[in-house]
Amino acid sequence: MIVLTCGVCLLVVRVMGDTQQVSFLVGEHSPFWPDKYKCPRCGGVALATTLDRAPPELLASPGVLFLEAEELFAALNGLGLPEERKASKDVVEGLLKEHRVVRVGGENFPTTTRCRVDWLDLDDGTRLFFAAGGRGAVVYRVRRPHSYVEKTDGKSDT
Repeated sequence: MIVLTCGVCLLVVRVMGDTQQVSFLVGEHSPFWPDKYKCPRCGGVALATTLDRAPPELLASPGVLFLEAEELFAALNGLGLPEERKASKDVVEGLLKEHRVVRVGGENFPTTTRCRVDWLDLDDGTRLFFAAGGRGAVVYRVRRPHSYVEKTDGKSDT
């Protein structure tokens, strides 16, 4: 088992599940080990350690996020944390009605008048991530703004 820690946003992830699956997806036998981890929340450098080497006070903090190996693997590959994958039409429509778009990520296609949209930033700090789908654009991730104050006050669930 492993523990992933981000020194930037203070995210602590304890990986649960089958030992062999953890090892091959996100642990000692994965392409991430030992120094290629990026924080799935902020993108900062994250450090991994085995559960037996993790400081006990780190694991006792109330903000520890418990993830299955598959969930962390998806997050490390850009799909977001489980709570960020709630991107239904109702969620997206509510966000776009309540907040204004302040920045668009993407690029123009050369020699055309079209562009590709990768993400939209909203005025509250939320980012909507887009991908191509067979029937149109797909919002696959909604990353809400992270509050360092809530994290240090213990009011945040992650």
